Amino acid sequence: MLLLVQALLIAPRFAKYILAPFFPAAETPAAPTGDDGYAYTTDLYDVQPRSIVIEWGAGSVEIVRTDGSSIELTERSYSPLESDDRLITNAANSAMEIRSSKEKDLADQPEKFLTLALPEELCGALDTLTVITYSAGVSFRDLSGGVCAAATISGSLDLAGQFDTWQVETISGSAVLTAPNGKMRVSTVSGNVSLREIDRESSVNTKSGSVSIRTPMEDFTLTFDTVSGQLTEAGLSGTKEYRTYIYGSGGTALTVTTNSGDLTLAKD
Repeated sequence: MLLLVQALLIAPRFAKYILAPFFPAAETPAAPTGDDGYAYTTDLYDVQPRSIVIEWGAGSVEIVRTDGSSIELTERSYSPLESDDRLITNAANSAMEIRSSKEKDLADQPEKFLTLALPEELCGALDTLTVITYSAGVSFRDLSGGVCAAATISGSLDLAGQFDTWQVETISGSAVLTAPNGKMRVSTVSGNVSLREIDRESSVNTKSGSVSIRTPMEDFTLTFDTVSGQLTEAGLSGTKEYRTYIYGSGGTALTVTTNSGDLTLAKD
């Protein structure tokens, strides 16, 4: 649980959720638009980060592409923000860090909605992307690179891209991940997990969250280690050998470990 260890160091109040794993998942609130709220924009020129780290409290984080040449950060809120409540950035040596405010504890940071707009050339050239949130939801499309790491207590994750490796951890937050050509490592306590277009070795570990996997693969081996969870096959039929299911001629390993979470496996 490497990322959640990092989160515990960043926000000590995260610890109470370790003791209360069934804290309900947070629904991502709608960001204010037009006259409904306040918007603050920061433009960064001549910055070409290969590594991006985002730490955010409540609200949402969205990463999008832009046709422009600069990085644009827009934070929205329903109330005006004092200077200490504004996001802070640090960019140096091909690395960029974004934090929602000066407050050290992510649990105490105001609800804000971040849109990070990256130029086209950066969206496909990230060595690492790390996003840690308290209850903020996270979403992006069409990013690619080396490693994507995401951790949240109760925020929802909706991520799609082509990273070589994915490391995703939540307590109660749900995760919808579309990740062709990437190895997945997903860990939750009670959060539901949906993996799409999975065609590389991947694993999911959850206590009570349900798991859904869609894969285009014809030949793979599934290990489903569970206490009371049920497997449902949709459009697939494997040969069962104890806790292992062989599809086609076997091969690529998919591993799902649950206490009571069910698994649905379908052809993409």
